Amino acid sequence: MTRLAVSQALSQTKEGHDGAPPSRENCGGERADNLPLAVSARRLFVSICAYAGPMGSDSLTTPDVRRLLAALANAEARRVFAEISVGGTPGGSLSPARLARALKLLDQAGLVETVETEGGIRYRIPEHVFRDALASLSPAPSKPGVERFLTADGRIDRYPARETERRKLLAWVAKRVLDTSERMAERELNERLARFTGDVPMLRRYLVDSGIVSRTSDGSSYWLAPKDGEVDGND
Repeated sequence: MTRLAVSQALSQTKEGHDGAPPSRENCGGERADNLPLAVSARRLFVSICAYAGPMGSDSLTTPDVRRLLAALANAEARRVFAEISVGGTPGGSLSPARLARALKLLDQAGLVETVETEGGIRYRIPEHVFRDALASLSPAPSKPGVERFLTADGRIDRYPARETERRKLLAWVAKRVLDTSERMAERELNERLARFTGDVPMLRRYLVDSGIVSRTSDGSSYWLAPKDGEVDGND
């Protein structure tokens, strides 16, 4: 918020709101002109709900949640925010200096924005601010299956501690580097495994030790181990 905008707002607040914005109902159904200046905590929460918006909307910024909460922890900033959120004139009972401080807190937290109209400066609550704050606190959705252990580009990020999960990861890799009945030299296998890890010898050893990949006694060639009940045609 610029100093000019704050100055114009303070002047407008002092002289009265010409062409007041259309009255708006809050979540509780009360109109701004019937709302007392001492807005209760419950009504403040309800007014916040009105601006949370649908979770699927696009956001423009990601707010600093700590700064947002710090701004609302200030009683005067909280009062001014509540008055703006229901379409009222902000800070009618505050001195110009105290109103300026409250508006500065709200502006720095991204809780208010100014809009120039024919009647002068108006304030409004960005519709995305609380939606984005909630989204920033939400844990990322867990990935299914072996994807939990892979980076975004499909490389192994870490090996699972549980043996069953590790076998699933190793089987997933094996199917992508070896075809059924394919016999491969170690050098070629290493080149294919390098797509998934920076430590190729470790991955190759895990594949063999788990019994998912078989190899000759001298380590010259590798192939997919047969499943239970199948005959190993590479012997």
